[in-house]
Amino acid sequence: LNELKKLDCNLAVLSNKPHEFTVTYVNHFFKDYGFKEIHGQKQNVPKKPNPKAAIDIAQALNTPCENIFFVGDTKVDMQTAKNAGMIA
Repeated sequence: LNELKKLDCNLAVLSNKPHEFTVTYVNHFFKDYGFKEIHGQKQNVPKKPNPKAAIDIAQALNTPCENIFFVGDTKVDMQTAKNAGMIA
């Protein structure tokens, strides 16, 4: 994260954890990194690996999906990246 911050990359979080928890967690533990978008599970948005939330983040960042690196630690994360047309 330190290197990405130095490169002035747009950073975002997408989690299947509840939205309010995710926002609070990221803002507490990662407050120095300036995440532009933080998305947890919302009732009206399908969970990963459905690509909707990832695509919503790309649109909010005004960045084409094919230019986004989606980093994750699970098979579901990699499937989400593939489904959204992002680089896994």
